[in-house]
Amino acid sequence: MSARQYGSIGMVGVSIFLLVNVALHFLDPDLSVVHAVLSDYALGDYGWLSRAGDFAAAAGLIAIALGLRSTLAPGKRVASSWVLILLAGFGFIVSGLFVTDGTDATEFTTAGVLHIVGGLVAILGLIVAAWLLRGVFSRDEGYRHLSRTQIWFAVIISVTAVAMILLVGTADGLAQRTLVIVMVTWWLVLAVNVRRW
Repeated sequence: MSARQYGSIGMVGVSIFLLVNVALHFLDPDLSVVHAVLSDYALGDYGWLSRAGDFAAAAGLIAIALGLRSTLAPGKRVASSWVLILLAGFGFIVSGLFVTDGTDATEFTTAGVLHIVGGLVAILGLIVAAWLLRGVFSRDEGYRHLSRTQIWFAVIISVTAVAMILLVGTADGLAQRTLVIVMVTWWLVLAVNVRRW
């Protein structure tokens, strides 16, 4: 596949993920935007749609990772960055396959734990990849124009991820939505830039 095709798949997958999650807020308005995390939508009547959104994100991230692999000059940091994004895509697959136990759960099922592990792999992988790409882009002629933007993405993603942890039990749903908005914006920027090759 060409970089343009990878970028296009990335844009479509990420856009579907975004549209699904926006739609779920209207389809299942009983969940609290402040307290309930996005995974809680998988427990409602539209759980199938929530899981489909996770699979779309996975396809988008895997395509972005492969697109970066084909457009960046080779190197250890380059390989580490796209591999982490690829792993994040697989993390979304795991999260989509296994349903969460819900925000208010007091006991955890195997499926719920696997869902959390998939989500953690995705989030941690993306945070580290964001920081690695900051340096990679500053050295790569084709991506140098993104190096300053990438610094901001890395900082904001890290800050919102920490906020999500600190706000568990109070406003973790709101913090997670903020993190997702920032990450989706970053993914779209990456996909657009992969597509231009």
